[in-house]
Amino acid sequence: MGKFVVYLTDRAQADIAKHKKSGNKSTEKKIKAILEELKSHPYT
Repeated sequence: MGKFVVYLTDRAQADIAKHKKSGNKSTEKKIKAILEELKSHPYT
């Protein structure tokens, strides 16, 4: 099965930007992993 596209709302993008600005690499890594998982398995 192919990859899906994940569209982020303006609020989600703002929240992610806040996490990036904070410099917390652990949180950034977790967010990236969640988004990648959603691209592969959006329904589970």
